[in-house]
Amino acid sequence: MLPTQNIIKSSAPLPFISFLLFFLLTYLLPSTPAFGQTGEQPADTASFPPVSIAQQDLQKQHESIIAIYQQHRLEFQDRKKNINDEVKQELEKLADKISSLNSELKKGEARLNTVYQSDQQELPSEIREEILHVNEKQLKYERILYALSVINKGSAFILSPLTIAAGSNAGNILFIFLPLTVLNIFLYLFFRQKVTFTRYRTLLIAILVTVFLTCATSLFAASTEKRNEVQTKLGFAESMLELSGNQKAIAILEDKSAEQTVLPSGLTSGDQKLEVYKTVTTDSPEYYVTLAALYTAEKRTEDAVEAIANIAEEDDLIGNPTEKIIVNTVHFLVENGHADIAGNVIANHAWLISDTRTLLELAQYLTTYSMQVSSDYVMELMEEKTETAVGLVALADSYHKVGEKDKALSILTRALNTSRNIDDILLIAQTCVKLQIDSVLKLLPTKAEELPGSTELLIDLAEIYNDQGESSLAAATLQQAITKSSQLDQLKQVVQIAIEFKLESLMDKVREQVILLCPDLQSDPDSEQFQLAYSQCLQFVDFFFSLKKEADAAKLFNMLTAKVKEDREKDDRYISLMLSGARDALQRDMKQKAASIVFKLTMMIKPRTKSFSTYIKMHEEFLASIQELPDRDMVSIPLFYGLINEDINRSSNAERVYLQAVIYSLDAVNKSYGDKLPDTLNEYFLLGRLWQKENRIDDLASLDRVYALLENQILENMKEKERQRVLTEPMARLTELEEKREKQLALIQNHDADIKEKEAEYTRRQEQIIEEAQLSLATEKKTLAKLSRKLLFKTLSTIIAQLILLGLVIGCALIAWKYSQHLKEHKTYGFFTKFLELNGWLRVFSILGILSGICLIIVSQFLQIFQKVHELTLHMAPETNSMYADATVSELELKLKKDAGDSYKEERKK
Repeated sequence: MLPTQNIIKSSAPLPFISFLLFFLLTYLLPSTPAFGQTGEQPADTASFPPVSIAQQDLQKQHESIIAIYQQHRLEFQDRKKNINDEVKQELEKLADKISSLNSELKKGEARLNTVYQSDQQELPSEIREEILHVNEKQLKYERILYALSVINKGSAFILSPLTIAAGSNAGNILFIFLPLTVLNIFLYLFFRQKVTFTRYRTLLIAILVTVFLTCATSLFAASTEKRNEVQTKLGFAESMLELSGNQKAIAILEDKSAEQTVLPSGLTSGDQKLEVYKTVTTDSPEYYVTLAALYTAEKRTEDAVEAIANIAEEDDLIGNPTEKIIVNTVHFLVENGHADIAGNVIANHAWLISDTRTLLELAQYLTTYSMQVSSDYVMELMEEKTETAVGLVALADSYHKVGEKDKALSILTRALNTSRNIDDILLIAQTCVKLQIDSVLKLLPTKAEELPGSTELLIDLAEIYNDQGESSLAAATLQQAITKSSQLDQLKQVVQIAIEFKLESLMDKVREQVILLCPDLQSDPDSEQFQLAYSQCLQFVDFFFSLKKEADAAKLFNMLTAKVKEDREKDDRYISLMLSGARDALQRDMKQKAASIVFKLTMMIKPRTKSFSTYIKMHEEFLASIQELPDRDMVSIPLFYGLINEDINRSSNAERVYLQAVIYSLDAVNKSYGDKLPDTLNEYFLLGRLWQKENRIDDLASLDRVYALLENQILENMKEKERQRVLTEPMARLTELEEKREKQLALIQNHDADIKEKEAEYTRRQEQIIEEAQLSLATEKKTLAKLSRKLLFKTLSTIIAQLILLGLVIGCALIAWKYSQHLKEHKTYGFFTKFLELNGWLRVFSILGILSGICLIIVSQFLQIFQKVHELTLHMAPETNSMYADATVSELELKLKKDAGDSYKEERKK
C-alpha cells in the first residue's frame, strides 16, 4: 500500500535532510583517516605499499567515474542530436512537400490566370484588301457624281435664279423643267411657226425625244440630298482625322466658337516653360499659354510668340495671369529674343506676384539678360512685399551683390528681428558668414533661445560657429540643442558633434536629458512602454561604448539602474528586471556593477522557489563557454545568478544556488513518484560541471546515476514532443495546401473546359465574321455596280443637258443677232435687248422661271420701245436733217405696212 497523504506531508523534508547528510559524509570521508588508523603518516611511504595501491585504485576509480559521467553526457547529446536530426529530416521532407505544393499552386494560379488571347477577330487579308478596294472605288464614283451635281446646279440657274434656293436639289430641278421648256418650245413652233416646224420637223422631234429620255435617265440616277450631305461631312472628317492631336487642338482654339473649351488629353508642349491646360476660357492667359505651347510643339515659334504676346495686353485679357504663367511667359519671351514684350508683361502683371522668392529669382534672371530696368522694378516690388526673414535675407544678399553693404546690413538686422524659428536663424547665420557680417552673427544665439526649432538646425548653427572659431557660441548652441532634443537619436547627433568640437563638458547635460526622455522607466516593467524606454537607454549606453567613452557609459548605466530602483516594490518583476540589468552589465564588461546587482538580489532569490521555473533569455556571448548546456533557452533566474557567481569566481555561492535548483527539481520528481519530469536538466549539468571542477567525484557519481536516468526518460518523451513542437505547424500547413491543391485542380478542369469552349466559340465567330464579310462584300459590289451605272447615266444626261442648254443659248443668240442685223443703228444694243427677251421667253417656257421670264420680257420690250422712240425722235430732227428724216419715215411706213401684211397673212392662214 502507498503511504497516505499525511505521511507524505510529514516526511516531505526527508529528501532534503538525507541529501545534506550524504553531502556531509562524502565531503568528510575522503579527508578522514581510515578506521583504526591515526592521523599521522609515516615518513617513508615506500614501506607501506598497500596504502599507495589503494590511492592508485581510488584514482582509477575517480577517473572511471568521470569518464562514465562524461560518456553519459556525450551519449545524451548524441541521442538528442539524432532525435533533432530525425525531426529535422522530417521537417525538411515536409518543407520539400510544401515547396512542391506551393510550386504546383503557383503554376495552377498562373494557369487559372491565363486568359484566352484570341478574342480579337480578324478578317483574312484578301477579303480585307478587296473591301478596301471596293470602298475606294465607291468613294471615287461618289466624288464624280458630286462634281456633276455641282455642274447641273450651276446650269439650273439659267432657267431660274430661284433654283439657288433648292440647294443640292438644283440639279434635279434642271432635269424636271428642262423637258417642259423644250416641249413648250416645240408647241410654240408647231402652232406659231408652222413653216419652221414643217421644215425642221424631224430634227425637232428627235431633240424632244432626246431631252425626255435624258431627263428621265438623269432623274433615275440622281443623288439624294442626304448622300451629298454625307459626302461633304465625310470630306471634312477626312481632313480632320488626318490632323495630329496638337493640330486638332490648335484648330479648336483658333476657332474661338466656344467661350470655354475642354481639350482632349495627350497633348504635348514643345517648351517645358509652357503648359497645356485641360480647360481654357477664350482670351484668358491660360488660353494663350496653351495655344503657344501647342504652336511650339508644331515648330511654329513665331506664332507662339504672337499668341503669348497677348498676355502683355492688359485690356483685352480675360482674368489675371498666375505667378507661374507670368514667370514662364517672361522666360519664354526673353529666350526667344523678345525682351520688349517681356518688359511689358512685367510692367503690367509683376505686381500680381506675391511670393518674394519668385520675385527675387525673376530679378536675378532679368539681371542675367541685362534687363536692369525691369530687374529694378521687380526688386522694388519685392522690398514692398517682403515680410519674412527668408525674403529679407535673399533681399540683403541681392543688395550686397550690387555693392550696397549698408542696406544689406540693415535688412539682415530687420530679418533677425522678424525671425520666427531656428530655420530663419540658420539662414541668417549662413548669410552673415557668406557676407562676412560678424555683428549680426554674434546676436543669433540669444535670439535662438526664444525661438522653436529642431535639434538638427541647432547643430548646423553650432557647426557654423565652430567653423568661425567661436567655441563659446558653439557650446551655447549645442546646449540649446540638448535641451530641445525630443528623441535619443537627436542626442546622439549632439554627442558626436560635441566630441568632434572637443566639448566633453556637455556630456553631463546629455546623460540627464537621456533620463528625462525616458519617463516610462517608472512604469510597469511588463509594459511595452517600459521595455522600449529601457532598451533605448541601453542603446545609448552602447552608443557611448562605440565612441570609446566608457566612463560616460558607466555613469549613464548607474543613472539608469538608480532610476529603475526608485519607488519600486521588491517583487519578482523587479528581480527579473535587475537580473536583466546585471546581464546587460556583463555584456558591456562591467562585472563590478553586475556583482553589485547580484549581491543585492541574493537574499531575495533564496526563499523563492518560484524563481526556479522563471526562465530568461541568455546572451550567446555569455553562454559561449558552456557549449554543452542542454537547454540554452531555459536558464532560470537562480541559475543565471549562479553563472554570474562562477564568472566572478564565487564558486560557493554558485554551488549553493545549483543545489537549491536540484533540490527543487528532485522534490517535484519525488512528489510525482517519477511521473513528472523536469522541463530542463540545466541545474544538473551546471552542478555536475562545478563538482567536476572541484573534484567531488563521489558526489558526481551519485548525481550521475539520477542524471542518466532523467536523461533516458526525457529522451524517450523528447522525440514525440519534438515532433509535435516542430512538425505540427508544417503538417497543418501541408494539409491545408493539399486541400487547396485539390480545390485548385477542380478549378483548373473547369478553366480548361471554359478555354476549350472559348476556342470553339472563337472558331465559330471567326467563320461567322468571314461569312458576314463575304456577304457584305457582295452587297458592296452590287452597290458599286449600281453606282457605276448611275454614274454612266448621270454623265450622259449631264452632257446632253449641257448640250441642249448650250443649243438653246446659241439659238437665242442667233435669233438676237438676226434681229440686230435689221437695225441700222445701235445693233449691239438691239442684240442684247432681243437676247434678254428670248431668255425671258425661255424661262416662261420652263414654267419654273415664269416670273423672272415675264420681267425680262417686259424690260426687254421696254428697252426696244425706247430704242424705236429714240430712232423716231432722231429722224424727226430739225430741217437740216429733213431729207434723212423723210427717208426714215418712209422706211418706217414701209416696215409697218409689211408687218401689217404679214400679220394679215398669218390670220388668213389660221
